[in-house]
Amino acid sequence: MANIGVLYEPGYGVERDPTKVAAWYRRAAERGSIPGEHNLALLLEDGRGVMPDLSEAAQWCRRSAEQGCVLAQHNLAMLYYNGRGVEHDFAEARRWLLRAAEQDSLLSRTTLGAMSFHGQGVEQDYHAARLWWQADAEKDHAPAQYNIGLLHGHGLGVPLNEREAVRWWRRAATQGHAGAMQMLGTWYMEGMPTS
Repeated sequence: MANIGVLYEPGYGVERDPTKVAAWYRRAAERGSIPGEHNLALLLEDGRGVMPDLSEAAQWCRRSAEQGCVLAQHNLAMLYYNGRGVEHDFAEARRWLLRAAEQDSLLSRTTLGAMSFHGQGVEQDYHAARLWWQADAEKDHAPAQYNIGLLHGHGLGVPLNEREAVRWWRRAATQGHAGAMQMLGTWYMEGMPTS
């Protein structure tokens, strides 16, 4: 049933029909389908062809997350992080991000690093942020590379090392990361070390 909804969403082999998408996702979700629950949550969150309902979206997202869906765990965390459909709660966001990070979610680890960096729901800790980002940066995850560059470029939790910052920003920029490209441009314009 969830797969039929997936076909109707973009119109693969059938006429595109947002009403049928929602109906098939709901039928699947009500029968305990993890993809059905998660897809319905996404549909209700952004209102593609249905009336947005953030509260119901959060409920379906939670059901899917509790069954181990890593995408739903991350998405539920972000609902708590932003206070969408649920009360704003950094502690609950962190709890779901940790569950997703245990399943190797790059986005969740990046967000956990950002929470440590900014002191959101935890004490501000640049060292902890670096620990969340470092392994992913070494695996060529551009947002993590950009963030590691920021730490080195400003001496946050690590010794100030402008050349190391540039090295990480170059790696991220080669993958099209706009922030890294901007930092490199600024660095070059200000005559900072680049090699």
